[in-house]
Amino acid sequence: METLRGKEHSNWLVVLCVGSCIVWFFLCLNIFDFDFDLPVTPYNHKRIMQVALVSLLCSFFLVPSYRHVVRSVLEESLLIRSWLVSLVFISASGLLADNPLHSFFESLHWLFLLSVFCVGFYVARQGMGGGVLLGILLLHGLMLLKALAFLMFELAAKVPVRAEMLYPGVENTRFFNQVQVFMVPLLYVWLARSNYKTIACLFLFINLLLAFAGGARGLLVGLIAGGLVAYVLLKPWRAEVLKAACVCVIACVSYLLLQLLSEVGERADAFRAHSSGRITIWINLIEALGPAHFWLGEGTGSFSYHDFKRHEGHPHNSLLQFIYEWGALGAGAAIVSFACVLLKAYKFFNQSDNCQHQLDITAGLAVSLVSAGFYSLFSGLVVMPMPQTLLFLFAGILLGGLPDYLQSEVAGVHASPKLPGGSWLTYRYLVWGVAFILFGVYLHLFGTYLLQQAELPEVFKGPRFWAQGAQMKWEI
Repeated sequence: METLRGKEHSNWLVVLCVGSCIVWFFLCLNIFDFDFDLPVTPYNHKRIMQVALVSLLCSFFLVPSYRHVVRSVLEESLLIRSWLVSLVFISASGLLADNPLHSFFESLHWLFLLSVFCVGFYVARQGMGGGVLLGILLLHGLMLLKALAFLMFELAAKVPVRAEMLYPGVENTRFFNQVQVFMVPLLYVWLARSNYKTIACLFLFINLLLAFAGGARGLLVGLIAGGLVAYVLLKPWRAEVLKAACVCVIACVSYLLLQLLSEVGERADAFRAHSSGRITIWINLIEALGPAHFWLGEGTGSFSYHDFKRHEGHPHNSLLQFIYEWGALGAGAAIVSFACVLLKAYKFFNQSDNCQHQLDITAGLAVSLVSAGFYSLFSGLVVMPMPQTLLFLFAGILLGGLPDYLQSEVAGVHASPKLPGGSWLTYRYLVWGVAFILFGVYLHLFGTYLLQQAELPEVFKGPRFWAQGAQMKWEI
């Protein structure tokens, strides 16, 4: 009877975890243009939704069965050690920052985003990782159909195609492009082998056509780079990659034909040659780096309030941003922690004893993360609310879906650590106490920072944590 009750409780928790991720994605996209009647911009709305999701997911750690499953991550020694090393250097950089409060808050944000990684790991362990991905893809598909309709409206009106008109309700077209980079590989790597291959091919074409029509050069570079990596390293999926390349060519030709029907706005020109100011930003940031940045950075979020004679809140390059803000060692350790997940997944791709369906999902997620990594070298993907969340969610689903975790759970190898006497209870209470305090401080600073942004309309430093990007003030 207790076993049945425990299983029923676990089923409800799985439904809650899956539903939380899908509802979050739905509310952020706002496909049907609901009027939430909130005095915030669409960007800030997405940030509020992200923190609401993190708050909910953190509460799941109060459930013993959830903790038991997630604790399996601790078995990954290299991942945990590299993450702890990065945490040390990130914290040290924040303590020495010009605005320690601001850096402390943004560092806490990165810390609590691990709750998204954990829920992805949990749902994958329960065999529902594909369900989360399919739900997100369906919502994404609705948004694509809406964008395609608006593209047709632009052509019918015979006005220049404007990138900002393709995604109504999205504050900046590039913010949605940063979501697309996670979705496209799932279409041509995972769903291309499923019963939905025809639908997957159709939505792949729509994605790529909109990418060309919206002038999403960074997105296209990220997808092409991810596709090349997949072709070289994932031999069983080479046919799917080649089919995706053919679809890309067809989408490009269709875009060129659209140019004959209508003019193309400057930002919608996929073949424009200039860097949109990125090279200037990168050169200025590289010049600001010194030997000390090998050890420590300027603090999380510091780029948004240091003077680079630009208004962007991020340098449109994740590697340069991490080195500048976290230091080379902290940035390297953080990157290694994500690389551990990808390398572990790669070991299973050539093993014939694994479930083909699970391998397809694993390959799709891996290519999504690789494509997003390349795209982040040309955009602010790692600081925007939706792609930032998807980055952690996809990494968690990828790691949790690997077969060894499913087998080890059946074998029962993940037992609670045994410590002498009452030391385990003392340790557990200490960890819980620190976690509650940090989370309370995080939520307090979150609200304070939001109010400060509303009081400083004249300060604009580009989108970072909030759309305005102005740094946090000391007055609390």
